[in-house]
Amino acid sequence: MLKVLRVTGFALLDQVEINFGPGLNILTGETGAGKSILIDALGIILGSRASIEDIRTGSDRALVEALFIIENNTRVTEYLLEMGIEPEEDGHLLISREVTTSGRNTCRINGRIVTVSMLRKIGTLLVDLHGQHQHQSLLYAENHLEFLDSFGGNNIIDLKREVQKLYRQAIGLKQELNKLISAEKGKEEQIDLLKYQINEIASAELKIGEDEELQKEKKKLVNGEKIYRLASEAYDLLEGNEKNYSFSINNALYNLLKNLQEIAKLDESKTEVCSLVETIFFQLKDITVQLRNYLDEIDYDSEKINAIEERLHMISQLKRKYGKSIEDILNFYAEAEEKLKKIENAEIELMEVKNKLVDVVQEYLCKAKQLSSLRLEFAQIFGELVTRHLRQLGMDNARFTCQVETIDLNGEGDLKVLDMIKESGLDNVEFLFSSNPGEPVKQLGKIASGGELSRVMLALKVALVKVNPVPTMIFDEIDVGVGGRTAYTIGDKLAEVSRNSQVICVTHLPQIACMADNHYYILKKIENNRTYTKIDHLDEAARIKELSRMLGGNEDTEKITLEHAKKLRLFAKKKKIIK
Repeated sequence: MLKVLRVTGFALLDQVEINFGPGLNILTGETGAGKSILIDALGIILGSRASIEDIRTGSDRALVEALFIIENNTRVTEYLLEMGIEPEEDGHLLISREVTTSGRNTCRINGRIVTVSMLRKIGTLLVDLHGQHQHQSLLYAENHLEFLDSFGGNNIIDLKREVQKLYRQAIGLKQELNKLISAEKGKEEQIDLLKYQINEIASAELKIGEDEELQKEKKKLVNGEKIYRLASEAYDLLEGNEKNYSFSINNALYNLLKNLQEIAKLDESKTEVCSLVETIFFQLKDITVQLRNYLDEIDYDSEKINAIEERLHMISQLKRKYGKSIEDILNFYAEAEEKLKKIENAEIELMEVKNKLVDVVQEYLCKAKQLSSLRLEFAQIFGELVTRHLRQLGMDNARFTCQVETIDLNGEGDLKVLDMIKESGLDNVEFLFSSNPGEPVKQLGKIASGGELSRVMLALKVALVKVNPVPTMIFDEIDVGVGGRTAYTIGDKLAEVSRNSQVICVTHLPQIACMADNHYYILKKIENNRTYTKIDHLDEAARIKELSRMLGGNEDTEKITLEHAKKLRLFAKKKKIIK
């Protein structure tokens, strides 16, 4: 249950702390005092939208803190553990949310920072908040399905999750199938293009680095004649030629070496010089051999140059089409082959996807029909239960039915049904209502008054809390459009609900307020041209006085309204004892 709500810098609330108790907690006060602002503050703790507009003028932040007691609440404890938050041993759960003027929005659970979605999730396990005008949601049939599914509890919710999962799978497969079908339309043209590209690249027999080697070879060939002449002259200088064989460097060096060898025999001091010349002689001999081999390798054939230029031109053309380098071209080739293989196998893939889609749709229909059967079963129970609660709320002739209409799929093919099915299943749910005897049930929006809608919503909430208990239920002006005897019945029903769940209720009706276990008075006051909200936890005497005010008491009628207020309290106490 909610133990403490502490609010700082939120709208009219400067610094407010309210300690709630078990049972029925009633908030009353003049219009505009800030009752609903308290509920709004609690709403942002539960994950509702928060913005800098919520910050009180002059404050740099709005801070809302709520202390819950979660002893024996296994659902909350399990979710905390899922989030990696260890529950406190004393069973306390502190939730806070801070919004600053800079736009920072910080949420915490037991001091640990969490996301707004986490707050929203845990909020649904802690509190059921019925805000102002929420009963208007009953006018829209699209909301009715959620009420019924909530009533069905895990029986429906678990099966519904399976249906939703299968629906999403079916939609995903349908999209994949449509893509494959679209690809089929241009299939022949794409195959022809890919085959041409693959053949063009394959016939070129490219090798990585080939273009660079060809450029080097071309450069060498273009300069081949000059290179050959220079190399020949160098060779002739070393070895001589046919015209002047007798004069050559090698021949001269040989003669020099012979003379030095003779000298070294006669003068040992010249041995080193002789060795040096001998080394030079053999080195020049090696150079001569290398030059000879080089001359044999030099090719300056013009036909070969033309062939290289043609090869380079072809590579250049391929680069313009398929990539900046030979490596890019070969990568394009590999990708094109893969694409061609895929397209040629697309028909097989298309059939596989289609068959898989048919299987998923069949499984969806099987689960969805089971879900429809469950909904029909629970709709009957739900309608009877809500009708009983409505009659307890003073609507003696009320009849409430939960109509479930299942989509007729007879005669439709497996894939045609995809345009008819929904993520929530095959059902449309609508609440039908009649408050007068002899009148048929009709759509709520067409016949229910504001007061009747309020009671229908309360009856729904009471029915739901029986199967899906929530520790705390909050009603912000559930009494809209009602009064008199009906107000007594609403107060009685709220008191009944509060035996199993904590109830916090904002009301303007003394017939409801008199049933409170804890009564809080919300007062607006002005100090130094600033508006403040003050909250008083009323004792018995103060409660009588507040009930008198709510009954319209003034100086002239004070005695009468005070007496009436005392009777209301006495009535409430007796009612609770009898219950």
